[in-house]
This record gives sequence, structure tokens and C-alpha cells, in this order.
Amino acid sequence: MNVDLNNVNISLESVSDLLNGLYAQIITFRGFASVFVMLFIDLCALFILLKSGSEKKLCHKKWRKEFGYIAVVEGGRVIPVETSEILLGRHRSADIQFPDLSVSRYHAVLTYSDGVFLLEDLNSKSGTYLNGKKIHSAVINVDDEIRLGAVVFQIKRIKETNNGGRKGKGKRKA
Repeated sequence: MNVDLNNVNISLESVSDLLNGLYAQIITFRGFASVFVMLFIDLCALFILLKSGSEKKLCHKKWRKEFGYIAVVEGGRVIPVETSEILLGRHRSADIQFPDLSVSRYHAVLTYSDGVFLLEDLNSKSGTYLNGKKIHSAVINVDDEIRLGAVVFQIKRIKETNNGGRKGKGKRKA
């Protein structure tokens, strides 16, 4: 590839004029104010990002301190519970998905508040059962048997491994 520099009409004077024009624009109050506002917005965005990361870590610490490591155990699968509200169902948007057709798309919700787990049926067709009894809403304990349609699972305490991870695989689809 050959470049003919004879046809390029960029002179040192034109570059200097361009830079002087930019400098003059920045020096004016309007230019200075706009640069200052842009820097301020960037710094605020950076602060928000840093703060949200530390808040998320703090939230996880508080969650772990409050009741340790909890998981939904279905068959051989272990699904860690890491939020205070979990939608159970067949739909893609469910926090824990059960691909069984006997499970409604939005079957039930599991909530944790004030040290108590509450399981609520969301008017599913096949019902929600706790230890063999059909429920609409009930407080559940660790090791209770929960059935959504034909899917049976339990809420279990899981142990932390030495490397900071959890025992079992944390698959979200059950």
C-alpha cells in the first residue's frame, strides 16, 4: 500500500490553529462548565458503581449471618437460596425453574422474613403440598417436604466448603 504524502494538505499551522481554537473554547466559561459537569457526572457514576458493589457484599454477609447456607434440594440437585423472595415455577422468569408440566408457570413463592420461611401457592392448578398436606400459605422449616405438582423437594442447610464455595452444584434449573 502506497500513500502519496504530496496530496495531504495538513500543515503544522492548521493543527496549531485547531488546538488553539479548542483551548479557547475550553477556557471560556461555557466550555469550562461543560467539562466540569461531564467530569462530575463521571465521578458520580463511578461512586455509585463502587458503592453498589460494597452494598451487595454487605447484603450477602448479613444473609449468611442471619441463617447460614440454605438450599432447595430436589433429587440430586442442590440449588442455593440467596435472596429473601424466590419464585418457583416452570416459566423462564422463575427464580427456580422446574420443567415438569405438572408445575404451573408461576406456581408458588418462597419468602424469608424475620427468621421465618413462608411458602405461598399462587393459585396453581395442581396445588402446593407441605409434608403431604395441601396448603395455600404455610410456614416451613428446614427438612420439610414440599411438593409442587409431581416435583418433590426440601429446604436444607448446606455446609460451606474450605474454598468458600458451597457443597453441591448450584444449578438454578431443577
